[in-house]
Amino acid sequence: LPVWTGGNVFFNGARPCDTEEDFTEDTEHKVSVVLKNNNGREPEERFEAPDGGDIIFDKDHYGNRRGRNPVAGPFSE
Repeated sequence: LPVWTGGNVFFNGARPCDTEEDFTEDTEHKVSVVLKNNNGREPEERFEAPDGGDIIFDKDHYGNRRGRNPVAGPFSE
């Protein structure tokens, strides 16, 4: 299947694929990610739509409400 990529930033020795365009490869800085548990609470990061509004992932493709432990993907069942 065709894949379109572009505009990604690569750190820590990661390399772009052969067809990647307009990428940045940073060999000067090290990047690390740490997931912190805050008394069992989820992160409160905001997802933003192209129009600047909030994206809330509480419904599936058909508008069905997702449960507490949703299945990955566009459908809740």
